[in-house]
Amino acid sequence: MRGYRVRTIGGARIDGQAVTKSQRPLVAALVLWRKEGATIDALVDAVWPNRAPTTATNSIQNQIARLRQTFGRDLIVTTGDRYRLTATSDLELIDRVATICDGRRLASGDTHAIAYVLSTWHGQPYADLPDDPRAQAERARLHHVQSRLVEALALTRLVDPAGDLDTAIVDLTVRTSNEPLHEQAWELLVAAQHRTGRRTEALGTYARFAEVLQREVGAAPSRHFQQLRALVDADESIDPVSVLSPAGVIVALALRATA
Repeated sequence: MRGYRVRTIGGARIDGQAVTKSQRPLVAALVLWRKEGATIDALVDAVWPNRAPTTATNSIQNQIARLRQTFGRDLIVTTGDRYRLTATSDLELIDRVATICDGRRLASGDTHAIAYVLSTWHGQPYADLPDDPRAQAERARLHHVQSRLVEALALTRLVDPAGDLDTAIVDLTVRTSNEPLHEQAWELLVAAQHRTGRRTEALGTYARFAEVLQREVGAAPSRHFQQLRALVDADESIDPVSVLSPAGVIVALALRATA
């Protein structure tokens, strides 16, 4: 069986080849249901979540036939009343790489794997299924995965003496802008700015987060973050294992174990 690759982030593609506008939501729906396989009804609901046309079933079947004609019959296999996409999706690669951040020791190639996945992440997952509830839930989950990867990559650069801190700062600045209440990203940003000699900027970053947190939820930064701020204010060196929040410590310890 041929090994197909399908991309769903930012629009469906198969083996790097764009599919037709009418096929894109179908391909995305097949990826969405790739584990269980999808019935015709599930595909119809995904492609037309609000109101399906009377020709929806025939349209789905015709598009499946055309995809098989273009890419080969084994692209989509039928088991009972379910259709299953045999292609490997970009989302499967993302989930595999995300396990790197789940507390196990990191190997030397892990940083490169995380960086590669993030470099290919252009657009929204399941962009062709904007209104499907299942796709919306998966987008939310994958957004969280992306955030974890950004922070894990930044942390690897922070604890590595030769790490690319300038890139980490750019990535974390975007992260804190997108999710201004996520404290660990702010911690990493302050630590990275301090490590690159931007002490005043790091203190300003802490002050911005404290202001946002107070305004939005009426709270103060955590003890870990206050300790980090004190070290920056005193212009002392930073040990990520001792000052980052517990989630950060887990990853930092794993990194230190492989140093």
